[in-house]
Amino acid sequence: MKTARTVTVLTCAEALAVAVAAVVVAWPRLLAECHLQRLSSKDEATREHAALQLGSLGSLKAVPALLEATGSRTIRVQTAVEALTRIGRPCAPALAEALADWRGPVRRVAAGALLRLEVWRGHEAEGLFRNLVEGRSDQEAVLAFCELDEAPREAVLFLIGMLRDRASTLRRVAVEALACLGPRAAEALPALIEALEEDRQLTDEITLALVEVAPEDPRTLAALLGAPGSRGVIEALGKLGPRARAAVPRLAAALSSGGTQERRAAAEALGAVAAGDPSAIAALAAAALAGALQSGDSSVAYAAAAALARSGAAGVGPLIDVLEESDSVARMHAAWALGRIGARAREAVPALLRALGE
Repeated sequence: MKTARTVTVLTCAEALAVAVAAVVVAWPRLLAECHLQRLSSKDEATREHAALQLGSLGSLKAVPALLEATGSRTIRVQTAVEALTRIGRPCAPALAEALADWRGPVRRVAAGALLRLEVWRGHEAEGLFRNLVEGRSDQEAVLAFCELDEAPREAVLFLIGMLRDRASTLRRVAVEALACLGPRAAEALPALIEALEEDRQLTDEITLALVEVAPEDPRTLAALLGAPGSRGVIEALGKLGPRARAAVPRLAAALSSGGTQERRAAAEALGAVAAGDPSAIAALAAAALAGALQSGDSSVAYAAAAALARSGAAGVGPLIDVLEESDSVARMHAAWALGRIGARAREAVPALLRALGE
């Protein structure tokens, strides 16, 4: 009996061990199935959490469900990219197939995850981008690059090569992607300047990319000053702020000529250049803006007034001069701008009182 009891105890221990092992083996699968069901929850937070948990479990069976949830917009693109990145490189074949999906969010997730996983080099990168572009999803390429915390140097080099592609669509994709990368793509500055000189169709896009990639590089300002006049170039000069002092005469000229949109852009750019700059250049910008207050175009006058308010002390003198004019609308804009400048415009108080009496 004693021996039989010992055998029974050992058998129970073995059975318990087998049961525990079975649970341990089956638990991830059961948990994955639970989270897959939660992807269809009515609660957004529950769906997002389930997606991330599926990624942490490394379940390849979850890949189609995550892509489908993205396509139906039940989970965010960023969440899906993170979940698929957690699953890792084994899901790369499925992601490569998803690049041809008819739904933009699915293509964006596939591209973003492949880039995060760095499952691409050289010709593979070229294939990735060409698939995106030929699938009429050039924006997905740009958005996928935005998902990257760090841009591999291979990515920047590939985009530089795309700037010289014969297809204008590919060149546009490259310019927009480099702009999204910003200073991380500083190596592309010479290629962007070359593209600006050769591709007039993308002037506005390239100038924006220049100020995003290398705003403090003197070559950026020089390239903008040499570019043909357009609203995009004017806006890019404004983004440089006080660094674009040399552009004030050009911006002042644009303020007095051209269409309404160009003049409004010039007013905003002059305000950005003059902001916080006590130099004579700021005074010149302020004088040009003050003249725009009397332009007769209300949208340009308002933009000029807002720009003068930004320019601070440099705008006080020109604004006082406007208060002496007979144009009541111009005086109103000038008074508003002086009020926005605040205590730094104390010297304008007598002129404001005179205007009030009139």
